[in-house]
Amino acid sequence: MPSDHSSDSLVQVLSDLALAADAAGYMDVVDWARSELGGYKDEVPAYRHVKGVPMGFNPMRGWIPVYLEDRDLLKRIGGHTLRQSIGNIEQAIANSRNGKAYVHYTAEQIAFINASGSMRYAQMASNIDLEALRSVRESVRSLAASWQEKIGPLRVPVTSADHSATV
Repeated sequence: MPSDHSSDSLVQVLSDLALAADAAGYMDVVDWARSELGGYKDEVPAYRHVKGVPMGFNPMRGWIPVYLEDRDLLKRIGGHTLRQSIGNIEQAIANSRNGKAYVHYTAEQIAFINASGSMRYAQMASNIDLEALRSVRESVRSLAASWQEKIGPLRVPVTSADHSATV
């Protein structure tokens, strides 16, 4: 009987799934799980596109909205693509306040935004509605469960040659 991972961290669920998928030869699932675990470098799934307010950290005032004269660019960076690992997204959910969470931009994203504006920030994040992050988390959990059901449990040999165990 497959285990219910509903209360497990998605990091553990995805690690287990990647092992099972690799053993069963589902390399597309392995790639997807690794991207969720380590963050996305290239193409990002649609469920990871969310809206947010770009914020920069001002040492004197705290988090403040980013101002850019190029309103089109501001709108584009407000439509945030979550490239971060699912572990970082889970951490942002855990650290959220007042229904909002800060998802930090990557160093490359910060450099691009800083090059486009008059203010420079060492730290930047997108202030995202908590429900949007929960939706991403639940999409990943649902996809992992669907794949796990299709692949089945991971089978690893026990030290005895006469038995095999299901992990």
